[in-house]
Order: sequence, then structure tokens, then C-alpha cells
Amino acid sequence: MAIQTAGEQKYYDLIEEKAKKMRTAMIIWISFLALALISVFSNILLGAVFGALGVFLAVRNRKEQKEMDKELERAGDKTEFFNQLIAPDALEVPDFQLIVTRDYIVQCTKEKLYIRPRSEIKSKDIATEKGTKVLILTDQNGIRHEAARAKKKDAAAFDKICRALQAEE
Repeated sequence: MAIQTAGEQKYYDLIEEKAKKMRTAMIIWISFLALALISVFSNILLGAVFGALGVFLAVRNRKEQKEMDKELERAGDKTEFFNQLIAPDALEVPDFQLIVTRDYIVQCTKEKLYIRPRSEIKSKDIATEKGTKVLILTDQNGIRHEAARAKKKDAAAFDKICRALQAEE
């Protein structure tokens, strides 16, 4: 997908680390499949092992890509979503890989991308655990999601996120 707007650029900047990880994984599984093809001529068993490993990694990588695409679909109107990412009232907190917009809370962790419509958030709680503040969002189904975790050095950014979320209530 070609980047056409500033909002799309901001979204891809947010997911850049995860996207790099997925591209690297793709290179690895393609390499395993190529190695399997080469190995099958000298040792069929070794070729089969490399092939199986390559297929396993390919399936896993494709599953991650589909999950990211599915998460972006949660935003509904993508044009409006991308416009909100660049709106002046959007709060971007790079330390937490988090963007808070008028209608969405967007977070990209090492494991997963989360696009949470604010209308689905029932409550916002702040917990303290071993000197660390934790922002927990509870959705309409009662499922709790950790949105941010801050130690003392990140307290200012954490408080900024909390203020932005409280402003809408």
C-alpha cells in the first residue's frame, strides 16, 4: 500500500518497528524455503526439515499480517481515521508507541497493533504496582487492556496520556 496522506504516514511511523520485524521474518522464511529447495538435492530429510520450518514461519508471518489488517479495519472509515491521527488535538506519545485521537486509542506494541475505538472503552483505571503506574482500559465486554506502564522517568508522558483520556469524560 502506497502512502498518500500525512495521516497514513503517521500510522506507518507508529507501526514501523513491527513492520520491520515482519519484513525480517518474511526474509527468513523465504530463505528457509530456498534452502530447502537447494538441500533437497543432497539430503531429502534436511530439505524437508528446512521446508517445514519455512512453511511454519510463513504461516505465522502471514497470520500476523492479517491480524494487523484486521485491526486497521476496526477503524471503519480509514480516511477519517488517518485524518484524526494528524489532527491538532491528537496526542502522540512516542515513548509508549501510543496515539490518542478524538475517537481512537492507537497503540503498537512489539507483539501487536491495537486500534481501540474510544466509544468501546467503558472505564479507565490507573493502578500502581511496585512503583510503576499502569493505565488499564476496560472495554464494554469487561476485558481489561494495559495501555501504558510508566516508571518515574516516564511519569510526565504517562500523566499527559491520562489527562487526554480524562478530557473526554
